[in-house]
Amino acid sequence: MFLFPLAEIESSPSTDTKKPRPNLRNLALRGKATQSTDYGTGFALNAIDGNHNGVYYGGSCTHTKAESYPWWRVDLKRKYRVMSVSVTNREDCCSERINGAEIRIGNSLKNNGNNNPVCDKISSIPAGNTITFQCEEMEGRYINIVLPGREKYLTLCEVEVRGIAAKSPQKELSLSLIERVVMRRGKLHFTVNIANLWQLKRSKKRN
Repeated sequence: MFLFPLAEIESSPSTDTKKPRPNLRNLALRGKATQSTDYGTGFALNAIDGNHNGVYYGGSCTHTKAESYPWWRVDLKRKYRVMSVSVTNREDCCSERINGAEIRIGNSLKNNGNNNPVCDKISSIPAGNTITFQCEEMEGRYINIVLPGREKYLTLCEVEVRGIAAKSPQKELSLSLIERVVMRRGKLHFTVNIANLWQLKRSKKRN
């Protein structure tokens, strides 16, 4: 370990170490939606239009054909650490159809993304209601909702995804270089992890 002087600081360091997390925006609004099949005008993009209208004929709900394992997916276009997924159910009919659906998050498109890890399972959502499922910062670009079983319809009236951008491995390694920061005689010093510095140099050479 080596100790380096960083800079002279005249003002005293802040004692506010816990800052509230800002309200997270709905990542799905800028995503690209697709689904296994389309029934009528129940297109996949209806679930990310920002409209929570639960009446199907209002034009803001998705609808697949009756099939085995119908699914819906939104591509967030980059990796995120997903905090939560909120799902709004249909209001005017058939609210029980969503029972048993799985929310999956990951970076793979194998089996259309339906093999990615499960965030949660939807036991039920009352007609027209929205329920938020906590995903504990699961990392992924693709958010899938898949309904196991045969001859199933999948209808979603809104899906909201909230999270923060995932850090690249190199960025995380760069941040891990600084292990400790101390104030000495009005100057800020930091301790550098030499092992991580060596790994960072090797990573940059490979890229």
